[in-house]
Amino acid sequence: MRQAKTCPACGAHCAAAALDCEKCSYPLDSVDISIVGDAGATAVSPPASPRAAARPVMPCGQACTPSRQRDGTCFDCGHVLGATATPAVRVWINWPWNQRTEIVGSLCIGRAAPSAAELAARLECSFDNISRRHATLTLEGESLSVCDHGSANGTFIDGERVAPHTTVVVKPGASLRFAADLKVDFTWERSGA
Repeated sequence: MRQAKTCPACGAHCAAAALDCEKCSYPLDSVDISIVGDAGATAVSPPASPRAAARPVMPCGQACTPSRQRDGTCFDCGHVLGATATPAVRVWINWPWNQRTEIVGSLCIGRAAPSAAELAARLECSFDNISRRHATLTLEGESLSVCDHGSANGTFIDGERVAPHTTVVVKPGASLRFAADLKVDFTWERSGA
């Protein structure tokens, strides 16, 4: 029996002090430590920390603890804590299945949470080369950016690969590709237009 954090994305048992899953890199900041046996079955789970309920949850779905913040923003999606300003532009991502999604704050792309359940299910069925937690699109003011989360098959802007764990600005008219097959473009509209 040992103390461990069980990753909600892949089920791996990671070290109790781990901030990210050792197998899939999923953030483990808000995951409670439990006691696991040799077979990995949970034996006892300690009570939840009273501070855990007070953690703000970002648009990317992550509980933003002090260790996952930088300069008052979420480490994962860049969302400014407490920000509610109306964006200067509205941007939609145009999917290859003839649907579009407005990007409000941040939009996570991947086959598992924190991506929206409907998107994750579609990617799981039709685009299995997309990583579980592939990338995040963030709209701040008039700037759209993409951050690749170390995906196995990459994120590309106009054919150029985005370096892992790097945030890059996506300019109007640019095309984006996740892995080999998921190609998207964007519709930009000025607010109030």
